[in-house]
Amino acid sequence: KNVQAVQPHMAKCFDGIRKLDFGDEPKSIDIFAMISGEGEKVSLGKNLKARGNVEMWLTLVEQHMLAQLRKLGKEAYRSYHDIARTVWVLDNPAQLVVTVSQIHWVAKLEKCFKQKAPVEALRDFLNDN
Repeated sequence: KNVQAVQPHMAKCFDGIRKLDFGDEPKSIDIFAMISGEGEKVSLGKNLKARGNVEMWLTLVEQHMLAQLRKLGKEAYRSYHDIARTVWVLDNPAQLVVTVSQIHWVAKLEKCFKQKAPVEALRDFLNDN
């Protein structure tokens, strides 16, 4: 079976995945990463293979995708304040950059609303950001 035959159908199966990276070997069954329509590549971890029925290994792709994005999301959340934003943005998948940035933005806003003078705190927040 040719596992590469699934490539033209990836966009129909998964939002945001244009194709899978099977490596350089044309007959490889190892799946290394997912690639978005924009060309962003995200690793799917180790030991993911396209074996058996296509429905079965595509389910494994989905499971690895969720696990990897959860792991990368936690790392992105933790490192948000530790490195320069310009570096942080380029080091993380775009979807996670947007999500984690929004989480931190909302946390800062909530902190402003809890202040004794929330309007002033919001003005300061606006001026700082």
